[in-house]
Amino acid sequence: EPPDYIKRLAVPHLTLTKNLYCWTNGNESLLSQGVQGKITYGTLPGQTKSDFMWNSENSIQTAGGISVEAGGITSEYAVTDGRIYYSASDGNGAHLTTVIYDNGTWSPPVTMTDGDRYLENLSVVQWNGNDYVLGMDTLPTITTSDVKDAKNLVWSQVMPVSNLRLDGIDYDAEGVVAGEPVPVTLSVTNTGDHTITSIDVNQNGQVSTKTCTLRPGESTEFVMSVDCPATLTEYVFSVCETGTTDFSPQDNTNSVGIGYADLSVELVDQRIGTQCSLLAYVSNQGVTPASGTLNFSDESGAKLGAQRFENLEPGSVVVITYPVQSLREYTATIQCDEDDLYTYNNLATINNGEPSSEEQSGYTITFDSAGGTPSTTSLITGADGKLSSIPTATRTNYNFDGWYTLDGTRVTTDTVFESNSTVYAHWTYSGGSSGGGSSTTSGGSSDYSISTSNTIGGKIQVRPTSADKGSKVTITVTPNSGYELDTLTVKDSRGNSINLTDEGSGKYSFIMPASRVTVDATFKHIAMNNTHFTDVPSSAYYYDAVTWALEQGITAGTSATTFSPNSSCTRAQTVTFLWRAAGSPAPQGSANPFTDVQPGAYYYDAVLWAVEQSITAGTSATTFSPDTTVTRGQTVTFLYRAAGSPAIGGNNPFGDVTSNAYYANAVQWAANKGVTAGTSATTFSPDSNCTRAQIVTFLYRDRTGQ
Repeated sequence: EPPDYIKRLAVPHLTLTKNLYCWTNGNESLLSQGVQGKITYGTLPGQTKSDFMWNSENSIQTAGGISVEAGGITSEYAVTDGRIYYSASDGNGAHLTTVIYDNGTWSPPVTMTDGDRYLENLSVVQWNGNDYVLGMDTLPTITTSDVKDAKNLVWSQVMPVSNLRLDGIDYDAEGVVAGEPVPVTLSVTNTGDHTITSIDVNQNGQVSTKTCTLRPGESTEFVMSVDCPATLTEYVFSVCETGTTDFSPQDNTNSVGIGYADLSVELVDQRIGTQCSLLAYVSNQGVTPASGTLNFSDESGAKLGAQRFENLEPGSVVVITYPVQSLREYTATIQCDEDDLYTYNNLATINNGEPSSEEQSGYTITFDSAGGTPSTTSLITGADGKLSSIPTATRTNYNFDGWYTLDGTRVTTDTVFESNSTVYAHWTYSGGSSGGGSSTTSGGSSDYSISTSNTIGGKIQVRPTSADKGSKVTITVTPNSGYELDTLTVKDSRGNSINLTDEGSGKYSFIMPASRVTVDATFKHIAMNNTHFTDVPSSAYYYDAVTWALEQGITAGTSATTFSPNSSCTRAQTVTFLWRAAGSPAPQGSANPFTDVQPGAYYYDAVLWAVEQSITAGTSATTFSPDTTVTRGQTVTFLYRAAGSPAIGGNNPFGDVTSNAYYANAVQWAANKGVTAGTSATTFSPDSNCTRAQIVTFLYRDRTGQ
């Protein structure tokens, strides 16, 4: 019998009356009669109650070392088979909380009450297969003079908590095709207290059922299918466990807009002085970029001319100006490159002998803020074609660099315009969150990334590495000795080629489109004529490899006239060869874990880079052993890791390479790729020292495929 006031509640009575009692200061009170089933304390699976304890660091722990995250725990807890109940505080209130043991793992904490219910003297019993919570619900009353507690006895059955959360919806916007199904991926998390095996997915009122095994705290993905609409359409999805009501339905629903290109055109006429022109406003009301041709014709239907527009972003408008002799009836028709079901808005006609706008004394200059907010969207020049003032623009986490024409000329009050024009804001990233990087093309950002491919035989340098639409981008091509540029291509995100301008002296330029860009270059070999090293005969198996390594700047030999092909190589020399073959990149960080690698050493940057790329972890946590001779097994392992440790296939041909050796996968990869043929048909000699000739040959075959 507990000596303290209401020390514990709902303890099993020692008689066989099947009555439920509690004790208060030694006085017995009957709470319930005719209790069916055995009332017991639960225990942790595989543990005894004495093994169970509270951990002061917001977790529950057993004597065996098993920890279960709890958070905000108190000394009040109770245990049933597979569950622990406790009161958890979030700083503002308290909630009855549980963690569940399910299929060998503990769930995250699950909130059982939807209001603040701090239960003291907490106890839980199992009765007829259900859990019941018993405790004192404490309600404090605070006045200016004192604080009083009112305690109410709470007894309630714990009902299963079914709670799903729809974390997000994703689909490939660039892969949609008119009228065809679009795969949509739903990310769902089980935040309830039991394993869910069936989920109802409601899609715009249509319900389908998905089977799963989703344990508490786990997440999964479902792929749904919708038909691609003509214009941007919102699809609403919600999830719920089949046959139940969700505990917190406010996070069960999410939506996404799906569609494809839908172009429309509006046509107005304009007279500025004696010059007449048509202004065609082309807009993309879909959700994917669109390109096309705008055809102009007169009242007889005769075609006057056409103008192209490329990669018009969803929600964007481009203004196309077409000069005409006089103002009368004209028609503009869009011919879209992509599928465009709603073609009724692809045609616009105007019939007016007078300008539709007031006569103007200058040209209209439109300011494209490229993701920012301009102080004004357009201005009209004076009769001299100049602007009297230049507007400003703002953008979060960016510095405004000014307005520029499409050819990259900065706009000032001295700039002379000769027609209606659009100018573009240029920005410099200043820090902070920018939506996940500078390559996004949604959410208001229009900085598009420029990526380059890996090249053999030369280098390409792009400046800047990301740019706004309309910016000028410069490519500098530098062939290695013995190579020359073969091809240079620039393509947008849809695979369309972008025109290049040869600036001379190995420099090329292009105008940035409204999408990400990829730059690819190939170099062709001119000749192999190594007369540098006297100890590298032209008949040697490593002749081409040494010549290649010399031309790539990977090695300069051991002297002005010798390469020393049969000399052993150190670990420092080997990672330096790899580092130079990768273009001698600067390490991303400055942390150096090795006491035997000092700043100023020729291999310092190479070792730091190799550690960052997971090519090596050193010979211990604090040493790299730069002067230790490298073996053949270590060398191919370095190469294999530098290649990203790709999956291997085929069989291992070497009898001296056991399957459990650290270099086994690397040797098999190197043999399959033709990097090595071993020291014989059945041996690789992994523990033999690797010579300088062997190392550059391995590297040459890996990088060139020869």
